[in-house]
Amino acid sequence: MKINLLNVEDGSCELAKSGATPDKPEYYFNSEDSDTSWCIIKCYTTINEGKCTVSELGKEETFYDDNTGQLIVCDENGCKPKSTGASTDNGVFIDSSNPNQIIYCDGNKCYSKPSTADDDKPQYFINGDPDSDLIECRKNGEKITCKAINGNDGDVFLNGSYPEPDQNNQIIKCNSETCIATTISGVSVDSDENPQYS
Repeated sequence: MKINLLNVEDGSCELAKSGATPDKPEYYFNSEDSDTSWCIIKCYTTINEGKCTVSELGKEETFYDDNTGQLIVCDENGCKPKSTGASTDNGVFIDSSNPNQIIYCDGNKCYSKPSTADDDKPQYFINGDPDSDLIECRKNGEKITCKAINGNDGDVFLNGSYPEPDQNNQIIKCNSETCIATTISGVSVDSDENPQYS
């Protein structure tokens, strides 16, 4: 089912096709709206229809723009596109369009993918949102849910971003102030030996 949007670029207009599916809606920043409280265009399909609607958001949420690959960050004051520069290099965010997915940003663009948390293996990520330290994804039955949490001094977690996209830092280590992704040197992650943290 085809859903068309009007895309304006370099002074010209053209129809852009949404790739929304029944399992994955798509989100776009509403360029025409000066009132940023109505700033998200949501495109979705069902068995019977496919359409795009403008959504009002009143809480802090994070999406990625399927057109530009940038983050859209919304709060009670409205929504704004967020640059994917240094502040979001290798950043991970909870995907507000689907709480079992996370958004990865690599400094150039962002993409969303499902968490691979299992029944006895939750996933942990350094949170790209400075309001909390970590993102925790847990599986309960068939459902995976991701939420923001803070770490405690001395906590150590396997880094959910390793080995892709973070090819260096196998673990997350927390102290009394923050949590950081770091490298284990000299042993494998599955070894029983005492690791050396870099």
